[in-house]
Amino acid sequence: MKGVFVNYMIRLLICDIDGVYTNGSVIVDETGKEYKTYSLAEMDALNLLKNEGYIIAAITGENTPIVNIFRDKFPWDAFIVDCKEKVDGVKVLIEKFHVSADEICYIGDGKYDVAAIKYAGLGIAPANAIDEVKEAADIVLSGEGGKDCIRELRKVLRSIKQNDRNESSGAETKYGITALDKFRINGRVCVITGGAGLMGRNHAEAILSGGGIPVLLDVSNEALAHAKDVLSEMYPRAEIVTYCTDITNRLSLEQVRDGLLGHYGHIDVLINNASNNPKMERPSKNMGANSFEGFPLNIWHDDIAVGLTGSLLCSQVFGQQMARQGKGVVLNISSDLGVIAPDQRIYHKDGLKEEEQTVKPVTYSVIKHGLIGLTKYIATYWAEKGVRCNALCPAGIENGQDEVFIQKLTSLVPMGR
Repeated sequence: MKGVFVNYMIRLLICDIDGVYTNGSVIVDETGKEYKTYSLAEMDALNLLKNEGYIIAAITGENTPIVNIFRDKFPWDAFIVDCKEKVDGVKVLIEKFHVSADEICYIGDGKYDVAAIKYAGLGIAPANAIDEVKEAADIVLSGEGGKDCIRELRKVLRSIKQNDRNESSGAETKYGITALDKFRINGRVCVITGGAGLMGRNHAEAILSGGGIPVLLDVSNEALAHAKDVLSEMYPRAEIVTYCTDITNRLSLEQVRDGLLGHYGHIDVLINNASNNPKMERPSKNMGANSFEGFPLNIWHDDIAVGLTGSLLCSQVFGQQMARQGKGVVLNISSDLGVIAPDQRIYHKDGLKEEEQTVKPVTYSVIKHGLIGLTKYIATYWAEKGVRCNALCPAGIENGQDEVFIQKLTSLVPMGR
């Protein structure tokens, strides 16, 4: 079993037929007539799931008289035939039943099921599935298709529900699913802008710890190579993707999107993290004696282009793809200074004239406030498309600043940290 990333609100169960509802074998008599077997106990398990409120659907790549018999034997809510690429059938069912991909449990055993299993919120493989399916699945059952896998699947779904009720106690179910498994993101493709920087690497580390695939975007090949080396030391077997790209250029972003879709077939998370961050620990063009009264317009335009326009363009390019998929997450990295105003006194240095004093630039506050506005807009704009949008507002992050500055900053925090 791999970790599970589901919202514990599965509404739609989709079954492959051959290898799940049946054992995948075909019996041929001397006349050439074909026979397939199925379990009445498995049909009873489907009936129980239907009575428990699940929408029950099937997708098969065949369209034969035998398939029609299976269709007529059970009151399916939907039964799609002649569909080799099962993931296409899943998308049809998403539209039909108005569910998100995260509300789907898909069970299949063959090569045409792999993409569908990855696409669904909860992917299940019976014991007789091929290796590629088992690798893609969130859970591999001990039961086999046509024998007892549907009955075991029902136990899994009941176990997940029970665990959701018991998560505050840290209870673990028979299937090893704990409350922490709710946060697993196995195989999710997560785009991080400003990925080679301090926070970008930390976002990537969190994604790797959850089983996801971080995609680092930055403007420096050298910085990207260094970030990848650091992350690869921590997660030597993990897949880490880097793109040297300009997030203020829509064409460049579309090329990244197309490359990811060509390789993975989906994009799941966008972290808008990039900014021309004014730093106290080392000189930066926008963190200095740039008073509000004379703040240079060229720096204003540059900072806004990266911090706000770049976030807008990334949200349009990658977010639109998530909306097409019916699921996704946009996470905007704002700041405590997106909620409060900067206290310029903590940047003040004794012995310098007023015009020489360092100030937190106006662009930082404007951008971080703007990201919260962008978050609210996207959260409602794509709400019905299954795309969630949130903002994080971290406070100051220690990274080699001098002790005097750190003391000034922590003195403003009630907990002194």
